Amino acid sequence: MWEDPQNKDGGKFVLTMPKSYRTEGRTDECWLYTVLAVIGETMDSTGDEVCGCVVSIRKSQDRIALWLRSSDKKKCTEVRYVVMSGIFIWANIARMSDDISFCYLDHDRWERGGRKFCKSQIRLV
Repeated sequence: MWEDPQNKDGGKFVLTMPKSYRTEGRTDECWLYTVLAVIGETMDSTGDEVCGCVVSIRKSQDRIALWLRSSDKKKCTEVRYVVMSGIFIWANIARMSDDISFCYLDHDRWERGGRKFCKSQIRLV
């Protein structure tokens, strides 16, 4: 399933926002800063762990995902710290509403567990 074998052991952090954030321009702002952080390789100390990002615009909510090369707990924790630290825009946006969720899902669990999306969610507040 994974085009690059180096990413098959990875996973993703996902930020889910309500549709209202799109109309207020917050989804666009969050996407812009996510892309800039990925291009600038500022999400982890080596700049190698985050390998991509994607935005999914849906009918009732939007999702932005950061793709990671591995599911190594230490590496994921480092990226999670940056995302939750308040330096990165995800933490600032997520603290504005209870309608926001943040979760991590590894690729292997995603493939084995069907398509149930992020059952365990982490609040950023």
